Amino acid sequence: RAATAPAAPAPAPARAAAPSPKFKTLPTSVADRRAQGYVMKGSVSKSSTAAKIAGARWNSATTYYTIRNKVIPGNMIDQSRIEVGMCIWMKP
Repeated sequence: RAATAPAAPAPAPARAAAPSPKFKTLPTSVADRRAQGYVMKGSVSKSSTAAKIAGARWNSATTYYTIRNKVIPGNMIDQSRIEVGMCIWMKP
């Protein structure tokens, strides 16, 4: 009998598409927040506090703080942990 040729390797799986802008998980990067429609409202400084930038929504679950590409939701951040240089992201 003739030997059968080994099966051809399966093609590499197609690269996964980017997540939908309506995904429900926490964003993990600046790109994720932009995809969800968030805009940067400002950066915390000595004269611009989180409350001045975000108003009453400074500790809302839909407000995000970023620094060094870390994402922290407003409802999970302690006010004493808000650092100068943190960017505040909110939906318009």
